[in-house]
Amino acid sequence: MSISWTVGALKTAYDNRDHILGIWDKLVVKVLGPQYRIAIVGPGGIGKSVLLDHITGKAFAKNYRLPPRSVKPEPGRAKAGGNRMAMTVVPGQDSGPQIDTYEKVFDPENPVDGVVFVSGFGFETIRSKTARDYEIGSLGLTDLKSFRASKLAQEKAALDQVLERLRPALRTARKPTWMIVATTKSDLYQDEIAEAEAYYAPYNDSPFTELIKRFRSQVGTDNFEWDSLPVCAYLEDFEWNGEVAKSTLTPDQRNAYIEQMIRRLGELCR
Repeated sequence: MSISWTVGALKTAYDNRDHILGIWDKLVVKVLGPQYRIAIVGPGGIGKSVLLDHITGKAFAKNYRLPPRSVKPEPGRAKAGGNRMAMTVVPGQDSGPQIDTYEKVFDPENPVDGVVFVSGFGFETIRSKTARDYEIGSLGLTDLKSFRASKLAQEKAALDQVLERLRPALRTARKPTWMIVATTKSDLYQDEIAEAEAYYAPYNDSPFTELIKRFRSQVGTDNFEWDSLPVCAYLEDFEWNGEVAKSTLTPDQRNAYIEQMIRRLGELCR
C-alpha cells in the first residue's frame, strides 16, 4: 500500500456519523482476517485511547466523549467477520500499570503480533495546570517551538524504551513482527506535513528513524518490518502558553486518514 501524507491524495467519502458507523464495520470486516493482538504504545497525552476509539468505531457514536488519561491498560476490538483484532493501549505515564502492561504485551512467551507506536510531531496534550506551569516556569518551555522540541526528544526516548522491550520477545517468540508509527494530530501541522514525513518515514533519515533502522539491523531485517503514516482522531486546536495551533482538517479528511490506517493494519495482520 502506498502511504499518502497529504490529504489532497486521500479519498474523502463520509457525510455523517451514522453513515460512518455502517461503513466502518464493513471496512474492518473487509480488510482484517484472523484475530491478531496489537499493542498501542507511546508517550502520555499523545492520544492513544482516542485513536483506538476511532479505529474501533466507538468515537463515531453520537454521544461520544473524550476518554480520561489512561491509568490502566485499555482494550479494544475491531470486528472482522467471525474474527477480531484485539488491541491494548499501554498507559503512557511511567507507573506500575505501564510496567505491568508492557510485561504482559511483550511477554517473551506470548507477545503481541504487532505494535502501533503513536507519535505526535511535538504535539502532546498536557491538561494538568500543575504540569503546564512546571514546564513553562521551571523548564522554560514558554513558546510552542521549544515545547515541541522537548516533546520530540521525549518521544524518541519513549521509542527507545519500547524497542528495548521488543528484543526478548523477538529473540524467544519471533514476535512482534511489525510496527506502525502512527503520527497523530496531523490536523495541527498540515503546513509542515512534508517535514513530518521526512522525520518519520522509513525511506528518510532522522534521529527518530535511525533508532528503528539500528534496531532492525540488530534483530534482522527479515524478522521485523515497520512503516509510518499520518493520522488524526479528535479534531481540536492546540494551545500552549497563549500560542495556538489551529486544527485545519475536516471530519471527512480525518476519516480518510483513519481509513488509510485501518487498511495498513489489514495488510500487516497476515
